[in-house]
Amino acid sequence: MRGPRRTLMLAIPLAAMLVASCGESEMASAARAPMAASYPAAAASQAVEKTVIKEVPVEKIVVKEVPVERVVAQRVEKTVTQAVQFEAVATTDPGTAGSIVQDAAPANGAQGQSLTGSLLASETQVPDSGRKVIRTGSIGIVVADVPTSVKAIRGMVASIAGAFVSHTEIGGNEPYRISSITLRVPAERFDETIERIRSHGREVVAEDVTGRDVTAAFTDIESRMRNAQATEKQLLEIMATSRTVQSTLEVQREVAKVREQIEMFQGQLNVLADQAALSTITVNLHPVPDLRVERRAPDRYAMHESVEFPITVINDGTVELREVVLRDHLDPDLVFQFATKPGQYEEATHSVVWTIDRMAPGQSLELRTTARLEGDGRTMEVRAKASTASDVRGSDLDHDEVRLPFFVDLSLDKERDVEVQVGRESSYSVGYANRGNADARDVRLVEGLPSGIEFIRATRGGQYDADQHAIVWEFPELAPGANGTVSYLARLESAAARQWFTTSIEASERDRASVDNRSVTFLTAIPEDSVEVVDTAERDWDPSETVNNSVEVLTGIGQWAANAAIVIGVIVAPIGAAIGAIGLGALGVHRTVIRGIRRRMQ
Repeated sequence: MRGPRRTLMLAIPLAAMLVASCGESEMASAARAPMAASYPAAAASQAVEKTVIKEVPVEKIVVKEVPVERVVAQRVEKTVTQAVQFEAVATTDPGTAGSIVQDAAPANGAQGQSLTGSLLASETQVPDSGRKVIRTGSIGIVVADVPTSVKAIRGMVASIAGAFVSHTEIGGNEPYRISSITLRVPAERFDETIERIRSHGREVVAEDVTGRDVTAAFTDIESRMRNAQATEKQLLEIMATSRTVQSTLEVQREVAKVREQIEMFQGQLNVLADQAALSTITVNLHPVPDLRVERRAPDRYAMHESVEFPITVINDGTVELREVVLRDHLDPDLVFQFATKPGQYEEATHSVVWTIDRMAPGQSLELRTTARLEGDGRTMEVRAKASTASDVRGSDLDHDEVRLPFFVDLSLDKERDVEVQVGRESSYSVGYANRGNADARDVRLVEGLPSGIEFIRATRGGQYDADQHAIVWEFPELAPGANGTVSYLARLESAAARQWFTTSIEASERDRASVDNRSVTFLTAIPEDSVEVVDTAERDWDPSETVNNSVEVLTGIGQWAANAAIVIGVIVAPIGAAIGAIGLGALGVHRTVIRGIRRRMQ
């Protein structure tokens, strides 16, 4: 009977310890019985206590021996499970947390209402004055000088108590770089700071302000942390009553887990509190953009041709440009034909106008004007200028122009040397061309004749000028690329040893390269008696002369063949000797045959 009795005596302090773990240690001893009714575990413990006190024969009481360590472990697990359940209830519907615990109490247990349920129910009711709102703002402004603006914003922050600069990324004044500065200011100074930042910019290009109410999240995290703290307290009380090392270590591990949760909740609360107390403002500083116009002259152009004039408009900046207008002023000698959309031709100003509602940062547009060149040869100018309703730099990049110079380039094409028989009529020709891109007007081509030449007639309206002893052709106009040929018939009367023609071409416009506007042709006269005319009808044929001529031809052919064989023999070494010998032998035979033919002819 000592064994059951000892086990029974151990059950009594164990039940008391379980009751204490449910929160009875926080109440007075006189109120333990009503409070215990709020917890099923406490009611069970009270029933055990009453059962033990009642006098029952010891022989009829059978108490199963359970190790103390297992009881402690089960109690720790149950305590943690209850804390998690309370936490889940507070998270899903904090207003019902108290009612769940109240349902577990007796109908007349108003005094035994759960302390934990009341706490959770009261924590969800937050007055409006205590709301926590995280405000963040982002504002982009256009500034004339980035370093100066950064200095001014830093000075403004320094004048606000509790404000500071948390991050900066500053570039230069290049139009394609954005600088940023991040501020932390007290929440109550947020609107004032935004307004002061606006005043530092020449233009506000973007603004975004957001507010996030984190009151519910903050309250929820606070509830979770209090529950975890209550669990930690209960675990510490259990650990204080543990009687073995193993149970103490088990409870200590659970305490460490709960402490980790508490610290995590505390960190989350700190972050939310900091964000709600100090608002974050990001200021983006945009340098004043450039509106740039680029154009280039066409690669090739000529009068009376249609030419495209390309234009490129570029938003060289980081902000959007609004209401961009590009005007292309055409030269008076240009005849408008076409423009890319949405270009419109204005006859009154003789210009093409494009209106572009918006140009994104960095955007470029390729536009074209097509016109026909119809002028008098002077230089033409085409000017393009852009403007915008947005604030841009006052630079010279918003306009560009091209100049189209025109020129005449006449040239002659004639032989340098000719041989003419005295007394005979000969035909002479002169080629001409305009290689420029402008019209050549009042063109005059002159062919100066030698003194021994007698003019007969000329083609294409050529006129003989007796005073200058020259032939003159006149053309009202030669278009770019035009070319032609004139000719004339003349007879050489003089047998002077050396004579020459002088030819020139010119126009009313200045020639770009006059080096090919002059030409000299040398004339070699062939005397009339130096030409032998063979009359076969009055002369007998001499066979010996024919044979001699044939022999001379054969001699030359044989000599050439022999020399070729010798050369090949020298080059091709292996068979060179044989080929060389054959060549020498052939030459000897050839000479013997020739000598025999000549002896017979004699």
